[in-house]
Amino acid sequence: ARASILHIVYDKRHHSKGTVFSEEWKDLHGPALLVYSDSVFSADDIIDIQEISLGNKETDPTKTGQFGIGFNSVYHLTDCPSFISDNENYCVFDPHCRYVRDATDNDPGMHWKVSEEFWKQYFDVKQT
Repeated sequence: ARASILHIVYDKRHHSKGTVFSEEWKDLHGPALLVYSDSVFSADDIIDIQEISLGNKETDPTKTGQFGIGFNSVYHLTDCPSFISDNENYCVFDPHCRYVRDATDNDPGMHWKVSEEFWKQYFDVKQT
């Protein structure tokens, strides 16, 4: 999404599991690969990256994944990617429906508009 800064960090820490979304979510609080960029996913980007293996961006040079599989490449590293965009959108994709409560084959993830109250309720999720 046109990032000018990209940082990739292997975080070896294990995080607290007290205030997480579900019992299954606790498995995700171990070591992780963290990626930071200074770009923001648009609403259209968030919709597009939910479509695993459906590419439709080759002709638009402003789209994430225009030169390849883009965000979907994370599935080579994790079954449950998540990201925060613009400090207000928290998205989790769980195509195997293992970690996100109420995830289904037709709706395999969650999207939250986050607020200070949301992060108070799920403090340990924010810390990861």
